[in-house]
Amino acid sequence: MAIGKIKQIPDIREQIVDAVNRNTLAVFIGAGVSRTLGCAGWDKLSERLIDRCTETKNSDGTPCLGEQGADVLKGYNDNKKKITICKRILVKSGCKAAFFDEIEESLKADPDKLKTRNIYNELPGFRALFITTNMDEHFDVKFTPPKIAYRKVDFVKELDRNKLYHIHGKISEPASMVLTIPQYLKRYNTQEFQDFLTSIFAKYTVLFIGYGMEEFEVLDFIVGKYRSSDKTELKHYILKAFKPGDGRTLKFEECYYNSMGIAVIPYIENDDYGRLYDVIRAWNQEINRRTRYLHESFRDLEECVKDPSAEGIEDALQFIWNDAPQRRYLFKLLETAANPQPWLETLYDHGYLDPDRNPRPQKVEGKTGYYNVPYWEVLGFLENVAAQNLGAPSEEITRLIIEILEDIICYRTKTGERIDNHYTDASMMKVIFSLPLDTITSAHYEFIKAGLKTSWETIHIATAIGEVALPRFIAGREKEHLLKVIDVTFEYQHQADERVFEEYVSRIEPFWINEILKDRTREIAGICGHEAAEVVLRKIHQITTQDSNQFNHVWIPAIEKEGFPDRFDVQIIEFIRTVFEDSDPELLRGVVEELIYEEHPIFNRIAIHTINYHYDVLKELFWSLDYNPIVKYQLDHEVHELFKSRCASFSQEEIIRAICWIHEISAPEYIDPAQRELHTACARKWWLSTIIATGDPGVRELYDKYEKICPMEVRVSEDSPATVSFIGDLSPVTQEELLGMSTSEIVQYLCSYTEKPGFEGFSSRGLARVFSDCVATAPDKFYGILKQRPQLPSMHLTALLRGFANVGEGDSILDWNFLLDYILYLVESEEFWREEAGDARYGFDPEVVIGIGDLITKGVSHDEYISKPELHSKTERILTILADRTKPQLKVINGLEVSWAVMPQTSVFRATISYSVRVAPICERESGSRWVSSIRDQFSERLNQPSERTIEFSAVLGASLPDLYYLDEGWVRGNLDEIFPQDNEDHWRSAFKGYIRYTGGNRMCYRLLRDHGDYSKAIKAFDDDSAIQKSLIEGICRGYLNGEEDIHDSRSLISEVIEYNNPEQISWVIERIWRFNKERSLSEEMKERVKTLWGKLVRRYAAGEIDSDKQKILAGLFDWISVFDEIDDEMYEWLKVSAAHVRCGRGGLHFFDYLLKHAVKTPEKVGELILINSNAGGYTSYKKEILQQIVNILYHSGQKEKADRICNSYLDAGYDYLREIYAQNNFC
Repeated sequence: MAIGKIKQIPDIREQIVDAVNRNTLAVFIGAGVSRTLGCAGWDKLSERLIDRCTETKNSDGTPCLGEQGADVLKGYNDNKKKITICKRILVKSGCKAAFFDEIEESLKADPDKLKTRNIYNELPGFRALFITTNMDEHFDVKFTPPKIAYRKVDFVKELDRNKLYHIHGKISEPASMVLTIPQYLKRYNTQEFQDFLTSIFAKYTVLFIGYGMEEFEVLDFIVGKYRSSDKTELKHYILKAFKPGDGRTLKFEECYYNSMGIAVIPYIENDDYGRLYDVIRAWNQEINRRTRYLHESFRDLEECVKDPSAEGIEDALQFIWNDAPQRRYLFKLLETAANPQPWLETLYDHGYLDPDRNPRPQKVEGKTGYYNVPYWEVLGFLENVAAQNLGAPSEEITRLIIEILEDIICYRTKTGERIDNHYTDASMMKVIFSLPLDTITSAHYEFIKAGLKTSWETIHIATAIGEVALPRFIAGREKEHLLKVIDVTFEYQHQADERVFEEYVSRIEPFWINEILKDRTREIAGICGHEAAEVVLRKIHQITTQDSNQFNHVWIPAIEKEGFPDRFDVQIIEFIRTVFEDSDPELLRGVVEELIYEEHPIFNRIAIHTINYHYDVLKELFWSLDYNPIVKYQLDHEVHELFKSRCASFSQEEIIRAICWIHEISAPEYIDPAQRELHTACARKWWLSTIIATGDPGVRELYDKYEKICPMEVRVSEDSPATVSFIGDLSPVTQEELLGMSTSEIVQYLCSYTEKPGFEGFSSRGLARVFSDCVATAPDKFYGILKQRPQLPSMHLTALLRGFANVGEGDSILDWNFLLDYILYLVESEEFWREEAGDARYGFDPEVVIGIGDLITKGVSHDEYISKPELHSKTERILTILADRTKPQLKVINGLEVSWAVMPQTSVFRATISYSVRVAPICERESGSRWVSSIRDQFSERLNQPSERTIEFSAVLGASLPDLYYLDEGWVRGNLDEIFPQDNEDHWRSAFKGYIRYTGGNRMCYRLLRDHGDYSKAIKAFDDDSAIQKSLIEGICRGYLNGEEDIHDSRSLISEVIEYNNPEQISWVIERIWRFNKERSLSEEMKERVKTLWGKLVRRYAAGEIDSDKQKILAGLFDWISVFDEIDDEMYEWLKVSAAHVRCGRGGLHFFDYLLKHAVKTPEKVGELILINSNAGGYTSYKKEILQQIVNILYHSGQKEKADRICNSYLDAGYDYLREIYAQNNFC
């Protein structure tokens, strides 16, 4: 090595990596390692001992060591010598304990460094045989107690690679400590110890870490005397710190160490000895990425699990003690192991099953209200043990399972709260359901109910019930437990929020209740009978007692029909119905009799349906009723079904009873007295029709009687669950019925129809909808209305206009003369503009005005409309009147979001411009100007008179800018300051929002408003409106790609966006350009512009501290790889920056897709980008097949090292889907 060439983080030597692969690496740990944690070095220890000697008094009160003696002792250069002398002084003075107290105090670590930069957290990753000359025990926590060797007898046994050897003893066992020179001589001159060291240096590649000048003597002992041969093979290594530029010293050190067969690996140390931590951490990552250790250790774990033994389990526990990947893999193996029981007690004793290890939900950084709920890796193992024990019970295993279970489900935090982890709760439920039946207690079911109160999803709890509990209890016909499971399955909660649509909901998501009970309800009924239904009926009682409006016929229109699968009340009723249908009717008699006399109608309905289903056995319950079921609210459907399906078997007495009930029907009080007889007759006729099949003459006679009074067809809305509509949407007549009437009858029906109060379901709105559809279907039929000019209700007048507007092209040629004459009649009538005739707020009916505007807008698109000049004057007259007399609905915006698109004035102005554009060619031929002069003058007048200008007008001006520019470029340019008045915020915002939302990519308008300064203003004006910002950025990006903007010009819009530095805007720039390319591949010139912008954004957002906003931007930039066919060197540098942050953005979804495209051409770059991403924590199982393809390409393209690193990196993170590919390329 050239003098001075020392790295801060040296490269790990290949020989060390090979030693890890061959399981022959031994690491000697010296005092410098613990010194990184704040422990005292030999020099500090010796100084403290000298001071302790001077402070400690003899029995006669004199100091153990005088000041003069202390000065002499401090002058010694040999720290071991100082320590030896101090010990002798203190022991001689009877203060031996003081010596060990000082040693213990000196070996204490800095608590902060233990938490943040603990080097001993990194060392286990070296996968080595560890030997330490340190007496502190900071590394001991990484080993199970049986794997810590420090006694003499431990050095006689065969070497165990899974142990930590304290060859100088440890502080907690003072008798084992080697501190003084006599102790060193004694230890190193023992034959057994010499054999121990000889074996290490003969069989292993040794790496010394943390050895300094004060430990040279130790190295002399270890290496000088106990090398296996006199040859100078550089088989061993020492990691040594040097100062910057200390290359000459390095040369001397190499001369010294090389003679002992030790190669020096130098690094630059910093002032606080922290660099060693950085080196070890970097090497740890390298070893994990480059060696086969994980793969081989996984194989060892597989053998341990396949054939468990006490020794194998002990070794496995050491494997997983410090190694998360191995720990995860062991528990993954144990999830499916055929014999997991031998592991249970050991893992329990070692604390892996302690309840405080149950992970708490964790807040997602940067996302308020979002959490991650971690999965506890031991859960699958516990489930497997319980399941295996169920098949082959063991009292001891059962006892231990219950003990572990109780520890977990009874655990409470210091604040007395449960840990709300739905994965753990669901797993414990599976364990409960796998216990011997006599050990499943009511407390266990209470735990299940408590678990259902989780803040998270209940799918996993549902799985425990559906996959473990029900199959077991059904197979064993365990009635008692089945009833308890049904009880918890239908647990519910009340939602007090008035905004929710369903007040009482199940705690288990409705979909999963359906999955749980699928094909099982009938089996449950066969085992539990009606008792299963009674469990659920009690819940209905609880709910209806609290709120009698629940379980109504709106959501449950028919007991016998399938209902909304996502509603709790529907699920309950379906369960009860199925159970009752499959139960013995004789056993149902008592419960059905109770239900039919309950106050709430849902119970009566269930009872009547059940009677109908088991009619032959239960019919007397129905016919012995002491109330009339026909007139009781909400029972009509179930009674109707019973009458319809069973009337053929009615006895004469039963027919008479039914007729009596029907006779008690009368019209409601709110019906007009003049119509009451008709309503009553219609209702009775309909009910009689349900029993007409009895063939009874009395029924027929009554039916005919009411038929004369009510000759029309009687229809009853019978909603099916698939077509239930919200109240107010149903029409009292069908389209066919309305079209069957004459024009006069239609007008009369529309004018006379009145909505009934109450819960009927028919409405004027529903009627208007059907009327509009009729007009659109058969417009010729409705010209009669235009001729008669009746005064229709405004809702139906609007429906008429919209019906004509919706006539399909080619379906019918409209008579526009009729239409325009009728509209002109309307708008010229003062009646039309009276407040009483419309909405009192505006003095007209807004919906009718909108309907007229929409009709004209659609009409002008028809050639036959434009081809008739006589229509033009009528249209212009109508539009002029509407523009003059239609009052604005919005005066100011005041920062509020306003939907102007459906305002009356908006409709009028849009119709005016649509008409103007359509007649422009004709106008230009006749007058030389495209725009109708009268309309242009109206717009000019309105534009220049603040009192006449409205928000709607400004919005339409902006939205119609391209059309206005086409009609009169000079007018637009001359009035641009008024169209977009930058001194009037409300009108400017309204105009610009209209423009940016509706004009698309008009390049002329873009240039016009860019040069006018409106785009610059808008960049900073709409931070509160993401929709406008997106459209704004889209326009600027389009302009940039088309060459309208120069990124090197600080005054360009793209530069202004970058300088404004709004993270959302920058993200939209990235997303919009990516989408432009996705929709249509960009030209080469555009790609060059993208590349220029890319570099500028990377340089800006990769500088300084990278916060979450910058991360998202850099992540998004990775998407731009899809714009280019090749990754050049410049792009590659940018992609490397983004790859470290891809996990923070949407680009992670396509990361591997993008790279697969480039894997064959540039495999080295692709491999490095994947490694950068994985090093940043960007692991995923999403699109794993694509990653597998890429890794295979890397192996076949000569990039084995990178492919190995990727495989190891993913395996280390817990993703094993690359393991087989790695094995094929390394073990075959």
